[in-house]
Amino acid sequence: MINYFEYNLKLSYRSITDRLFVPLCQGVISSLTKNSHFPDVGALLAELKTAYNDYLAAIPAIQDRSPARTVIKDAKKDIVKNLMRTVGFHCLMVARNDYEKLSSTGFPMAKFSHSSTPITFPTPLIKSTYSNGTPNQLIVKCRASKAVKLYDIRTSVDQTNWTITTFNKSEGRINNLPTEVIIYLQLRYRNGDHETPWSSISQTRIINSSIAIPITN
Repeated sequence: MINYFEYNLKLSYRSITDRLFVPLCQGVISSLTKNSHFPDVGALLAELKTAYNDYLAAIPAIQDRSPARTVIKDAKKDIVKNLMRTVGFHCLMVARNDYEKLSSTGFPMAKFSHSSTPITFPTPLIKSTYSNGTPNQLIVKCRASKAVKLYDIRTSVDQTNWTITTFNKSEGRINNLPTEVIIYLQLRYRNGDHETPWSSISQTRIINSSIAIPITN
């Protein structure tokens, strides 16, 4: 049998205090700056730095604390939380379960999961597509599985040039898609180094940027 270890990063900051969150952000920014393992994190890192500096400047001194200042600070903190999750998720995708790469990110490591047998996936299946009215956005629902860590959706308008979007949940949003044309979609599952082949092609169309209608093959 094959022993399989899956490593994760701690990316939950629901109730973290400023006293703990500030050094955590500083550590991630420092660790990912000129990190050879993640050369493509540059744009996200720059966005995180800007948001972090904005949040840091909004933390009031003890003598200046007030409900109004706290609301402003917390709003900026929420932006940083979302960016930290985005950067961490990006690192998970790039590292592909490489412990050395993940430990170099500055994010704290979560407990790893362990399986004594190879991970088996169900057949990847796109269950439905729809839009909530956001222009050029498609919402895709996939069949979920506990064995799946990442859901890759690739889209194309010609079945030749594909763009991949990755989610860590079975439902995700894909932005900047064209309207009034047929959009082809495929799904694959991933978990560490394990991945499925691409699913059969599904088709849809965004009409007037508000409705996505499945098209039968």
